[in-house]
Amino acid sequence: MAAADGRRRQQCRSGFPTRKAARKALEHALECERTGLDRDNDLTVANYLTGWLRTNEDVLKPTTYARYRDHVHNDLIPAFGRLRLSDLRERHITAWNEAELAQGRGRTSVYRAAPPSPAP
Repeated sequence: MAAADGRRRQQCRSGFPTRKAARKALEHALECERTGLDRDNDLTVANYLTGWLRTNEDVLKPTTYARYRDHVHNDLIPAFGRLRLSDLRERHITAWNEAELAQGRGRTSVYRAAPPSPAP
């Protein structure tokens, strides 16, 4: 950004109470960039999944989209929807898989419906 005298002026962001808080925000932003996933602390699994469906509806084949939509609304949101995305852990998915299998659902159906394990 140029100043009135034509010299370059560095643009600063402020609003962090301490350097530690600023550093933590920077690390969070870099992690989001690295993983390609916005780790908003308030984002629920349900909101993430419905947003993902909206974003990918035009790039997926209609039958693939319909299958994903059904899995999201019939399986994943009821099981994980209220969790914050940042709180979703592999143990939640493992417990869901085991419960589905114990109820007599086939392994292939459970595998196709299960979400991938969250990034660490």
